[in-house]
Amino acid sequence: MAIKTRETTGTGVTNKGAPLTNAEVDTNFIELVAVDATKLTAVDYELKVCHLKTNQSTAMVEGPSNEFTVNFNLESHNDSSFFSHSSGVITVLETGWHRVYANMVYQNATGSQRTTVRAFIKKNGTAIDSTTTFDYDRGSSYGEFSNNKIETLLYLTANDTLEIANYAENEDGNASIEADMCEFIVTRETSTGSTTNADTVDSLHAASFVRSDADDDVTGKLSFTNTSGGIDTDDDVFIRLGTGNDLRLSHNGSASRIQNYTGELQITNFNNDNDVRILSDDGSGGATDYFRADGSTGEAILYHYGTSALSTKNYGIEIQGDSTNGSGTIQLNCENNSHGVKIKGPPHSASANYTLTLPNDDGTSGQALTTDGSGVLSWTTVTSGSTLTIKDEGSALSTAATTLNFTGAGVVATGSGAEKTITISGGGGSGSSGVGEGKALVFANLFG
Repeated sequence: MAIKTRETTGTGVTNKGAPLTNAEVDTNFIELVAVDATKLTAVDYELKVCHLKTNQSTAMVEGPSNEFTVNFNLESHNDSSFFSHSSGVITVLETGWHRVYANMVYQNATGSQRTTVRAFIKKNGTAIDSTTTFDYDRGSSYGEFSNNKIETLLYLTANDTLEIANYAENEDGNASIEADMCEFIVTRETSTGSTTNADTVDSLHAASFVRSDADDDVTGKLSFTNTSGGIDTDDDVFIRLGTGNDLRLSHNGSASRIQNYTGELQITNFNNDNDVRILSDDGSGGATDYFRADGSTGEAILYHYGTSALSTKNYGIEIQGDSTNGSGTIQLNCENNSHGVKIKGPPHSASANYTLTLPNDDGTSGQALTTDGSGVLSWTTVTSGSTLTIKDEGSALSTAATTLNFTGAGVVATGSGAEKTITISGGGGSGSSGVGEGKALVFANLFG
């Protein structure tokens, strides 16, 4: 930029150093032009400034342990919409960029004694080392006044505090604050209509960006619209959810982890008639169902490599069969799971559809489980075995047998009790093997 003004030296120049006249202003106009030739619009700093002074000329005690903060107790100007202050501490009320200016003037009226004075800005009570300035005062023999000037631009969050601190160190002088020459000014830096704005990038305010170099908070929704983008983390870096970081997602290089530290871990699908599925390796490099919560039927289904094996029904559970293993099977293993007993359903060819209802108790010793033909099972006492005694006209035969055959005509069986009589009449032939005419065989049949 260029500023035309009256020359202060040179031959033939009249009124050296005097202000330009109106005619000279008209002829030699003053123009402020930005680098890109766009005229900057005005910024009304007076509406966004806190300007403080002090009336306390305080002596400084030598030594770094004697740091003190100047009490800028006099308000020259303050825009209460953007700042508040108390005892020289300014609180900013809006997040954004702020220009900080401070001029500290000291007096050392003691001969040639020397004093080195340090001045710096403190943010939220902590020194910002990059704002430190030093002044070396050699005393009144060389000019008794000196000063530290600080000017910087800081990005501050609402309710951050700023103050100016000083101390004299490592010298033998005797310096004091020259109060009426000191000032502390903080300006909220914004501009309207300019082509650039320190608070914005691509028309977005700085508060809309998330910092990557420090902890930061996000208000509202954080969206990722690039389909090739996402959230990338290294191994063992958690994504933490919840006020107390109670839900944590991570990968440790060999396993992915979902860890919950408070309350229940719930997986919920609110979409009508749709499912919750858990899939895993199918043995061939792909993925297949291992579990499904079927939202259309209410079933919870367990799969073996994608083939349903067990499902819940409104009446209980169902064990499925398949073409490889046949009918549905329940296996009851031993305690070492090395062998077991299977209960298997009938094959498809039997078209079997029936229900077996167990008894109410476990029965007594010696009872057997019997059916009533309608699927209702009960415990029944088993009758003891039968005894058959064979006699020849009242005398028992001497030889035991399991089969007794009768031949010839006229065989008559009588008796209604435990003893039966078979009478064979007629045919009295000769020979030793027949039963004599009119003789009877008596069977004593004893049933329990």
